Amino acid sequence: MNEIQIQYFMELCKTLSFTKAAQNLYVSQPAISKQIISLEKELGFQLFERSNKSVSLTPVGKLFYEFFQRTIIDYEKTIKNAQKIINEKNTYIVIGFLEGWDMSKYLPYITKALFSSYPNISIEFVSYNYKDLSSKLENKEIDLAISLSPNFEDLPNIKIKEITTIPSLLFFSSFHPLANKINLSFNDFKDETFFVFSDKSKITSRDIVIKICNSYGFTPKISVVPNIESMILNVKNGLGVAIFDDWIQYKHNPVLKYIQTNHKHKIIAAWNKANENNIIDSFIKELVSILNE
Repeated sequence: MNEIQIQYFMELCKTLSFTKAAQNLYVSQPAISKQIISLEKELGFQLFERSNKSVSLTPVGKLFYEFFQRTIIDYEKTIKNAQKIINEKNTYIVIGFLEGWDMSKYLPYITKALFSSYPNISIEFVSYNYKDLSSKLENKEIDLAISLSPNFEDLPNIKIKEITTIPSLLFFSSFHPLANKINLSFNDFKDETFFVFSDKSKITSRDIVIKICNSYGFTPKISVVPNIESMILNVKNGLGVAIFDDWIQYKHNPVLKYIQTNHKHKIIAAWNKANENNIIDSFIKELVSILNE
C-alpha cells in the first residue's frame, strides 16, 4: 500500500466516478482503475461495487474510507504538533549587533513580526566590537550577528548573507571652525586628526579610515583610542574627526555634525552553520524586508 493508492481511493470515494476522480487528480482513468485494483488485491477485499452506470462503496470499502479519513486527520495533526515542538525548541535567540549602532528604527517592527509568528519566543539583543562579535559567534554565545562584513570572511564554520549597504559618514564637532562652511567636502578635513579605535580584529577601524582617505588622495593622521566612546569624546571637543557608518547612534547628537563620504559599508548577517535555530532565517527575512521598504 502506498500514498498514491490511498489518494486515488479517497478521491474515488468522494466522486464515486472513475472519470471525475481522474479529472480531479489530473491522471488517466486507467491509472485510477489500476491503483484501485492493486489496493484491493493487497488488502484482500473488494472496496467498490462497479457497474456500467455507477460506482458505490462496499461495506468494507466504507470501513476503509473511514479508517483512512481518521488516519489523514491524525497525520496532519501530528505534523502540526511536530512543528510546534521544533518551534518551542528554538524559541530563544541571542542577536548581536556592532556596538554604537542605533537599530531602533527597525528592531521594534521586526520583534513584533517575530512575536506574531512565535508567541513564546525570547529575544535578547547584545552589542560588541568587531573582534568580540565574531568570537562570540564562533563560540556559539550568540546565534546571529549583524555587522560589517570583513571580519567574518574566511571563518570556516560561519555562514554569511549580505543584507544591505549603508553610507559612511565623517563626524566633526559643531564647534569646529569649518562647521558652518557651505558645501563642505571630505578633503576640507585632510589635515585633521582621524580618531580610530583598535580591537585587534582582522580589519580594524584604522584600516577602513585609511582606505577611505586614500580614495580622496591623502594619507590621514591617525590617533588610536581605546573605544568608540573615546573617539566621540575627542570629536565632540574639537580635537579631530572620526568616520562612522549611517547606523551610528551619534547622528542625533546636537554637538556633532557630519557629511557623507563616497564609501559604503557592506552589512552582513552571520551565523554558525551548525545552528538549527529556525528563528535566524525569520529574523533575517524580516530585516531585509524592512530595509527594502
